[in-house]
Amino acid sequence: MPWLLCALIMSGAHASGSDIGKAPISTQELVKKVQDAQEAWRTGDSARQKQAMQVLQDAAGNGVALAQSTLGWIYGRNTDSAADRAVALRWLEAAAAQGDGYALVLLSSLLGDEAWPEYDAERSGELLFRAAELRQPGAVARLARTHLQHDRQSPEAVRTRALLDAEIGLQNVGVMLFVGLGYLEGELFERDARRAFSLIEQAGESNYLPARLWMAQCLARGLGAPVDSSRSEAIFEWMRDHAGVSNLNNFAWSLAVSRSQWLRDGERAVRIMDELLQHPENRRAMYLDTLAAAYAEVGRFSDAANTQQAAIELAGTSELARNPSYLQRLALYRSGKPYRE
Repeated sequence: MPWLLCALIMSGAHASGSDIGKAPISTQELVKKVQDAQEAWRTGDSARQKQAMQVLQDAAGNGVALAQSTLGWIYGRNTDSAADRAVALRWLEAAAAQGDGYALVLLSSLLGDEAWPEYDAERSGELLFRAAELRQPGAVARLARTHLQHDRQSPEAVRTRALLDAEIGLQNVGVMLFVGLGYLEGELFERDARRAFSLIEQAGESNYLPARLWMAQCLARGLGAPVDSSRSEAIFEWMRDHAGVSNLNNFAWSLAVSRSQWLRDGERAVRIMDELLQHPENRRAMYLDTLAAAYAEVGRFSDAANTQQAAIELAGTSELARNPSYLQRLALYRSGKPYRE
């Protein structure tokens, strides 16, 4: 899960080291302001981002771990700037010291990047285990990708598998879906489609929306369960109105770019994204990016290139600076190749 950064941060004031470690003030009102600032930042609107940065800086300086980890994420995306890297690490260390699981994951990712002068593989691994033990979403999945792809008998792999089993026992629907898809792919675990569907169905029946989408897909294609087109279409029909744009986009992205033949379904990805993009409010670079990947998966490379070009024009220079993969995918489609993640 890679990160980069916006020009606004490059030109903005950096957090001072003296701001870190002040007495925590984590009232509901302040946390709500931080959450609002996070949403404002994600809009990409420079004026709103500038206001959001002020809120985040003030809250982080007052010891709010959520603000500190958010600033660490923002500054840490700009890996080309030594100054920004230093600020990212200071904020993340401050939040991690408070036991913030998100900061532990981010700090682990940054310290695990061999391109960074601060690279520290051993500490990166321990931070990720700490985050997983705190049940931080995504941490145990990262551990699995790190330790289960090669030597599944290593101490780290055994420790990771124990964490996965514990989360499944606690009915962690996100982990159940992750492990279920892992059994379908056969990359992290020995392929077992029936076990995969059992876990995905349990998570889906708990109304975890991403799992419901995959449950419908399994039923449509007979993955781990007999084909049941009527049940599958009934779920997909319900999900069109209830899943939300983000969940549908993420699902379509996986269908388009997964390395596993068992997970890819370009035709369905095209249908999902075509329908989403009929609504003008959904015409965003990231959604066009997904549609382009889906076109490429089904061999419509001219449409893929044209759609990716439209995504690039919508993204703008600052987004392209922190996410050059838009341009890389355009080159792939022009050469008649699909994108694989």
